[in-house]
Amino acid sequence: IRLYTAKLNRKVIAGLILFVHNDTAEYYMPVASVEWRYLAPLNLVIYQAMVDCVIEGIKYWNWGGTTLPTQSGVYHFKKRFGAEESIYRYFIKVQSIIHWYDVAKLQEEYPFFYIIPYSALQKDIA
Repeated sequence: IRLYTAKLNRKVIAGLILFVHNDTAEYYMPVASVEWRYLAPLNLVIYQAMVDCVIEGIKYWNWGGTTLPTQSGVYHFKKRFGAEESIYRYFIKVQSIIHWYDVAKLQEEYPFFYIIPYSALQKDIA
């Protein structure tokens, strides 16, 4: 796991969590300060991460999924880096039932995150 950041006047204004395994880099969690987005600091962070990967001989950069049409801006951002579109699936193996008291609360608190199928969550009775 690698953490890349861009700083301006000692303040972090963009960052990226990158997973690297064998010959693949997984673009995982990008962030950029709204205040400084006009400077495109995330582009710089991604570019530097890509340069580092090329130098190390890493062959693949996985941008992850983009849902269209709701993420069309993200889609075009990735395309500007030369991304090739492909269809892929996530395969999930649940090791055990995760106990959760309020699935609706889980969805509310983490609306854009997906770890396991909600069907694998077992609602506990208090």
